[in-house]
Amino acid sequence: MKTTTTKRIALLGAIALGSLTSVKAQNLSKLQKYTNDNLYSATAEFSVDGNWKGVEFQYDWTKTYIEERFQYDLQLTQEGNRVSGTSVITDAQGNYSKMELRGFVLGSKLHFEEYRIIDQLMKRPATVWCLTTGELLIVKRDNKIYLSGTLDGYASDPFSCNQTYVALESEKLNKTESSPLSSQTQGELLNDFLGSRQLMDAYPNPFREDVTIKFSPEIKGDMTLEIIDITGKKIATLVTPQMPATSNEIKFRPTELIPNSGVMFAVLRANGKIYTRQLLQIK
Repeated sequence: MKTTTTKRIALLGAIALGSLTSVKAQNLSKLQKYTNDNLYSATAEFSVDGNWKGVEFQYDWTKTYIEERFQYDLQLTQEGNRVSGTSVITDAQGNYSKMELRGFVLGSKLHFEEYRIIDQLMKRPATVWCLTTGELLIVKRDNKIYLSGTLDGYASDPFSCNQTYVALESEKLNKTESSPLSSQTQGELLNDFLGSRQLMDAYPNPFREDVTIKFSPEIKGDMTLEIIDITGKKIATLVTPQMPATSNEIKFRPTELIPNSGVMFAVLRANGKIYTRQLLQIK
């Protein structure tokens, strides 16, 4: 949620959030990444089907401490790698928003967008709920499964939305009912998410003219690296087995033939695995 100042968090220990980035909502085009089946596959490496309960944290503009904490729940249905369902965010005063979402499981990440508010309550003055697009790492640890990652928000002018961090656990697979995630688990999940970027990352991100996509030297063999736009359409192929990478850093600059989509992401396929990174272009 957001106000005309900055609001979509309770201090989360000493976790460093400097690796996360805030983006003004008005710089993002209206999201419609998953309105077609270009990313659809009948199989998926992971299943996120079921109910998820957890927390969402909104940090201050300096990204050094948490401003506000929300309860964040997902109810997901998965068919192949396609995901649909609803999200519910609730603040400490009982304000809430229930939203429809859609997306895909790609490799070990769930990429999704909230695209319509079904029901909401907001009694704070000059405040609205943001819709978000998410990049969540699917984490298995101690025989349990979690989702951990960031959400980028968007809303109509003059409101703006900061990026937030979420951590959720599966009610079905973890056999949990109402016990909240501990602060230690939240911190470990954030470290898992940030650690996943050592395999594949992009900088600067958000970017204006060009972005460098970097992947770990551990990723070897035949690979393809593609850029997907907000409709799920392939807009660029940067690496193929016939056009191999000469280094583990690839620069991408959208041409005038590619519309400024705001949100896009890089998809790297190698050795039967898929690695992804959401990219944000701002003007």
